[in-house]
Amino acid sequence: MSFEDTAFMPIGDDEQLPKWPSDPGGSSPVVTAVCAWCDVERNGEMQAGRRYFPVRIDEFVEMSNGVRISIRWDRGVTVSWGRDDGGDEGLPEEELLGHLECGLLPDDGETEDAGELRSWHEYALLLRARGILATAKFLRDLLYLTELSSGLSSLLTYTHNPPSRDRNDGPCC
Repeated sequence: MSFEDTAFMPIGDDEQLPKWPSDPGGSSPVVTAVCAWCDVERNGEMQAGRRYFPVRIDEFVEMSNGVRISIRWDRGVTVSWGRDDGGDEGLPEEELLGHLECGLLPDDGETEDAGELRSWHEYALLLRARGILATAKFLRDLLYLTELSSGLSSLLTYTHNPPSRDRNDGPCC
């Protein structure tokens, strides 16, 4: 499936519904997980003994047939770490995950998801626009995975063994 098959059409053009592959049983695929792919945008910079770098967060859903559908790619955070003495022992995994959580919170004004950790109603609307029916409650009950690129993973210090590389470019957390 190409990007053009699932892309949003420009405003003003006739709506083109995406073509979705079917499961071998003939049924339509269903969402099995909501996920975030995180990658370092560039090397970052040093300021006053701290290292700063931007992280891009692309949100997607994984379908029962293994297809991944992007739902939102406008998220990101700037992460900083370092010691007052200028030492750099790497970014603790827990600290990075905390930064990422903040970047995924619902936007101000998303009243339906006030107090939630994710924009479940927004996800449901975005999926509906792509021809996938899923309610906010259904999505909230699914597994949420955060995948880190190998570039981002290389900046981390782990308090336990790093997760195994399952697929794509980095480990799941």
